[in-house]
Amino acid sequence: MSYPNPGTLNGCISSLSSSVSLLGNSLDSLDTLTNDFGRLPLILDQNKIFTLVPEHDLNIAKKNLVHEIEPKIYKLVEIIRVKLSKLERKNSNLVSKIQLNEVRINNFRNDSSKTLADEEIEVEGTEEELEQLRQLKLKKDRLKYKLSSINLQNRKARLSMVNR
Repeated sequence: MSYPNPGTLNGCISSLSSSVSLLGNSLDSLDTLTNDFGRLPLILDQNKIFTLVPEHDLNIAKKNLVHEIEPKIYKLVEIIRVKLSKLERKNSNLVSKIQLNEVRINNFRNDSSKTLADEEIEVEGTEEELEQLRQLKLKKDRLKYKLSSINLQNRKARLSMVNR
């Protein structure tokens, strides 16, 4: 096949090769520009971090929270009251025991000084009379102990009446 005008063909070929090279350059540019295309949706994606909540919904949530927590708080307060009253009673009992023990110590000191004075006295009599005397001394000591216990209870009752 022969072409009538080879100069025209040369112009077309040069125009075609410049178009091919221009297309190649454009493809290279597009390649470099679209290389980071995978990250583009992530960048353009909008994340909602803070959202607005209507005031009505917020008030309902507050009321629900109050209804949920309030009974628990009242229950804990009641438990604390019960434990506090137990501790107060325990404290009162311990104070009473201390007072009772102080009275006992004082009575023991008084009795031991009296006993020493009593032991110095020599008693004459039969074995039965001496045994009866010992029994009477023991009974006397028991009665003194009961009397000090009653006195302490009376003192405690007066203190509890004063504290109220």
